[in-house]
Amino acid sequence: MSLPAFICLGDIHLEPFIWTKYKSVVGDAFAGFESFIDLGIELHLPIVLLGDIFDTVKPSPMVMRFFRKQMDRCVAENIPVFAIQGNHDKQPVPWYVACHDGVRHIGDGTPVHINGVDCVGFDYALRETIEEQVAELAQLERRPQCLMMHQAAKQALRFEGKWNVDLELVPSDIPLILMADIHTPWHAKIRDGQNAYYTGPSSPREIGQIGPKSCILVNTDLSSERLPITYRQILRVNATAPDQLSAAEAWLADLPGGQILPPLLWLLHTPECLERVVQLKASVADKDIIVVSETVASVAEMQLQLDGEEKEREALLSVPDLLNQLVDPEVDERLHTFILALLDSGNSILDVLRDFRARFIAEQGEQ
Repeated sequence: MSLPAFICLGDIHLEPFIWTKYKSVVGDAFAGFESFIDLGIELHLPIVLLGDIFDTVKPSPMVMRFFRKQMDRCVAENIPVFAIQGNHDKQPVPWYVACHDGVRHIGDGTPVHINGVDCVGFDYALRETIEEQVAELAQLERRPQCLMMHQAAKQALRFEGKWNVDLELVPSDIPLILMADIHTPWHAKIRDGQNAYYTGPSSPREIGQIGPKSCILVNTDLSSERLPITYRQILRVNATAPDQLSAAEAWLADLPGGQILPPLLWLLHTPECLERVVQLKASVADKDIIVVSETVASVAEMQLQLDGEEKEREALLSVPDLLNQLVDPEVDERLHTFILALLDSGNSILDVLRDFRARFIAEQGEQ
């Protein structure tokens, strides 16, 4: 008889101001994560966090206080929490371990049994390292049933330079692969009897990630299903004529009340629509609704901006592999790690330098 085993989620990116362009849109990451914890408590199931729990290697006191509060809730309800690290928050000592005793780090490849399922997890790593770790699973006397990673899989991206692990290297008798890093819900059958999933992010960071959000429930027979978590209602409208804004007005009129997060209406429009946009903004000025608008000079400029947004999303996925072309990680691992943190954390150069200095001192102390 199959029973629910655990729920998992990755790419949480705890930060109040998570949107890459509009810093006035706040609270998405906190609301999505709290909803996920609510679900774990409601179902009374173990929780697995698949990396990028934090948006940076140096999370703020506000973020850590919020995270501790959620972990305190899990401890109070006797909910086990397991976690691996992603590329955004990876540290020699994971932040979640440093700030709370209720979180178990499972990103070192040590087999762990989670409520009826044999699992193994790996923190984010460069391609050569993670593929070596994955290949070594074939040498275990007892194969795990579930592999957990925070990597960009070749099978999900295909294009060279944008992926950093090939799932065909995973032993064929590991039935389930759970991943984070790519901010899109995704599923593929790698081989007969072997399935891989990306949880998708817990909240949007940009307009290309709008839509319902979910976590994954894993059962003891290794079947899985998606369960919804809280997300912000968002509508994107690209308007080149005033009458194209009718869809936005209809959406606003049909919005249900009692939203946890204020709905967001995102308008990209040409000058011909400006008067109608101003009227629309005025009509909701006294309501709990966010309206963001951008004016572009022409249809051609609109398409250019849309193309640019798509290229920006692709570039974010390819940073680690592009960096490999500049700095050989086997020759200078410290420099490689430093530049990756600088490019991928969103922190200032000074913050990254301070972090690496602290890590260096800690490593010397351990030796």
